[in-house]
Amino acid sequence: MVSKRVPLLLFCLIIEQSVAQNTRSVQMLIVNGSQFQCANTTCPPAATLAVINILQCQTACLNQNQCTGASFYLSSFNCELFDGALSSNGNMLASTGVTSMIVINGTRYLSERTTTSVLNTATTRLTTLISTISSTTSSTTTSTSAPFTGAKDTVPMSYARYDHTISILQNGKALVAGGMLNASLIWDSSELYDPSAGFWKIAASMITKRSGHTASILADGRVLVTGGYNGTSASNSAELYDPIANVWTATGGMNNARRGHTASVLNGTVLVAGGYNSIGYLNSAELYNISTGTWIATGSMINARKAHTSTVLRNGKVLVAGGSTASTFLNAVELYNPTTGTWTATTTMSTARAGHTDSMLSNGNVLLVGGSNGYILKTAEFYNPVSGSWTATPNLNDLRYGHAASVLPTGGVLAIGGQGPLSSIELYNPTGNTWTVKSPMSTARRDHVAAVFPDGTVFIVGGTSNNVPLGTALLYSP
Repeated sequence: MVSKRVPLLLFCLIIEQSVAQNTRSVQMLIVNGSQFQCANTTCPPAATLAVINILQCQTACLNQNQCTGASFYLSSFNCELFDGALSSNGNMLASTGVTSMIVINGTRYLSERTTTSVLNTATTRLTTLISTISSTTSSTTTSTSAPFTGAKDTVPMSYARYDHTISILQNGKALVAGGMLNASLIWDSSELYDPSAGFWKIAASMITKRSGHTASILADGRVLVTGGYNGTSASNSAELYDPIANVWTATGGMNNARRGHTASVLNGTVLVAGGYNSIGYLNSAELYNISTGTWIATGSMINARKAHTSTVLRNGKVLVAGGSTASTFLNAVELYNPTTGTWTATTTMSTARAGHTDSMLSNGNVLLVGGSNGYILKTAEFYNPVSGSWTATPNLNDLRYGHAASVLPTGGVLAIGGQGPLSSIELYNPTGNTWTVKSPMSTARRDHVAAVFPDGTVFIVGGTSNNVPLGTALLYSP
């Protein structure tokens, strides 16, 4: 429970926080027992987050350059962020259990060439503040360094989102980019999670708002983002994120606008295949040349498809499986040969499916899990590239669609959440060919993302729960 002494402690604090290589100095006025009256009329919140305590709500606002105020609701532990003009005079409505915070003296940014010593000083001041407040609140940080088993909630993102991407960078941090809050609000924002510190930090925003896009980690550490939905239509744009400079840079546009497509990193190129746009479902494919930043068309797939999977095999070929068109779900599978730029049909799956997940196993086989063919599936099967054959696994314990899957360092595959929504997690053991139920998540979710940190901890982020977008994140250790 949050101590009643917290609002008094936070009143008119000066906070300096390191944000994306800059320092933000903010004075916040804390108004206890009040909410913004205009929130119901002319200044609705830009975002609503689920938080653990008031400090997380305050930190979420400080992490957003555009945030001018926030309201923390003790009864629901919701945090509303505002980006409009707010004032404590004539705009407050008495409301028990609500604490509102207003940025009252603007912001100050140091140049991007600020020295490390200055940044460390700012971070130290924030750490000192958090240590002081933590004496009267629950902890707000969770790092992967402390050993644990099962699911453990960590600090939420600044923005709730689904249909986003996640990438584990070479520095060990997780980059989350884009997605949507709802059909009319597509994000261009991106955020960085540091597992060693247990904190999110706002990263530079993408040039283009996008959801349903792809994110590919290149050999030089940059992240290539392609296509997606920009709020109006499918996009053909692409951009690169530089983790060192914390900047997004536009690169060559694809020949075709596309969303619901796949991207596969090859030797010096990235293969983008399928998807759909306003014209229809695509069988086209194209290659991004990493050195020149340009796209060239390559051979077209045999089948147009979206919501399929694309897996780079050990022999260098690319396995594309399943997906759907406007009229059918596919069990068709084909292989792309980068040497010849051609596609060849291979053995079909036993079950047509779209919206499934693909995982490369340690023996080189490819495991496909769940999905839908008009009915949500609990089936799974794996492809053997040597024999070109498919083998069904035992059924999962739960039907899964809109789920996530992660390959563990031990070789097992976690299937996480999905439509329902589901809080359940189960583990596939390739050696025993078995599925085992594991500890569930605290929040049921679908349309989330998951990735594995270098220490083997699985990071599960965002999604929706009963049609409510989530900003929450959790760590999972098997």
